[in-house]
Amino acid sequence: MPRDLSEAVEILKEHGLDFSQLVQDTHAETMLRLGTFLDGFLEIALKTHMLQNGKKIDDRAFRKRGKLATLAAKIKRAEEAGLLDEVTHNDADLLREIRNEFGHLKTKIHFDSPEIVAWAKGLSTYDGAETNQDAILAACSKVLDKLRDSVPSKT
Repeated sequence: MPRDLSEAVEILKEHGLDFSQLVQDTHAETMLRLGTFLDGFLEIALKTHMLQNGKKIDDRAFRKRGKLATLAAKIKRAEEAGLLDEVTHNDADLLREIRNEFGHLKTKIHFDSPEIVAWAKGLSTYDGAETNQDAILAACSKVLDKLRDSVPSKT
């Protein structure tokens, strides 16, 4: 994962995302994008893990109504497969809950809203962060790092 801001900007650019636009987005949109990014990364990690273990990939499992269609299902399967340890599994699940808060509430909330603070306090990165947003971003990076390290590339 990125070690400095310029590296992060380049990684985002590779995924068709503009860092400046992300910063200007609403907190909800930022969290929803992080959730989508986490979901996609989990799918890639799970598929890679399956292939490396000689299993056939059924893409229907990842589609609507499939066994692995939801972020919650992907997180659970990643832990079962040993791709996430207990701490990163907890962080991933809390990130999912935070994403859901932003996505489903009818009122406008932000990273310092009581609902979000309550979820963010459970993140392993909370005590070391200056802001709730920093804790959330650090937890997302931690989960992605763990997934990347758990599914080594075979080059």
